[in-house]
Amino acid sequence: DITQPTLKDAMINAAKAGVFVAASAGNSGPGTVHITAPWLTTVAASTHDTDYTASLTLGNGRRITNRSLNSGVPSTPLVNAADVRKSDADAEQAALCAPGTLDPARTKDKIVVCDRGGNLFVREKATEVKSAGGRAIVLTHTPTSGMDFFATTFAIPLFQVSKQNSPTVKEYAATENATAGFLPSQSHKTTARDVTSFSSGGPDDHSHGDLLKPDITAPGEAVPAGTVPGGLSGYAGSFGFMSGTSMASPHIAGLATLLKQLHPGWSPMEVKSALMTTATTKDEKGDPVGRQDADSAT
Repeated sequence: DITQPTLKDAMINAAKAGVFVAASAGNSGPGTVHITAPWLTTVAASTHDTDYTASLTLGNGRRITNRSLNSGVPSTPLVNAADVRKSDADAEQAALCAPGTLDPARTKDKIVVCDRGGNLFVREKATEVKSAGGRAIVLTHTPTSGMDFFATTFAIPLFQVSKQNSPTVKEYAATENATAGFLPSQSHKTTARDVTSFSSGGPDDHSHGDLLKPDITAPGEAVPAGTVPGGLSGYAGSFGFMSGTSMASPHIAGLATLLKQLHPGWSPMEVKSALMTTATTKDEKGDPVGRQDADSAT
């Protein structure tokens, strides 16, 4: 918490000593920002030039392809979350895969169709399905949910379905012996750049909006990096993918290090100014950098 006096003192003393600090803006979406001190460089998260798509294959032959980051799931029984809820669970809450609503005896080893939204983070839904023994999630967009399709890893494999395709998937999942599988993600190049839906976007509410934060954005979605095997996202090896402003700020710290190497006498604010005034507001096609449709994507 940057408002704690000890941390504020540490950061301002670091700036006085010539130490550049790149701070993560936070992952709470538009209208929020957690690091607002003007002597720091606050970093939002954006997409980058590599995107990832995967496909959902239904047992009836239907295939749907969207942005997704997962290693694939073989053909597995497919069920709607409300149909595998606990006997005392509310059907609407179970359809959202709310915590404590799914029956492990009915959910085990199945792909579960969960509705998006309900003021629940997607990670909470993934944790609920995994805790109940489910193998994967099909996340269906609803008429009131966001429309961003994110390439992010969760506790179990996840695939998103648009508002248009959601009824088709749910209707099939309600049939007897329904099955589905995920084809593994494939990478491809893209020219589009967007600030991610989860990235805090400011402005600083402590100054009543007078201070614009974050200062800059850097790649923060589906970033490949070293990881602890079996850690948060369950990667078996020493490399994995993570998303968040905590993945974006190291890019800016690295660029600042290069600038300091070229200009040892520059202050942190000179480095910050150089980064901000040479950053671009357009993607490779020349279009303005936008923002993904915002909802509770993390």
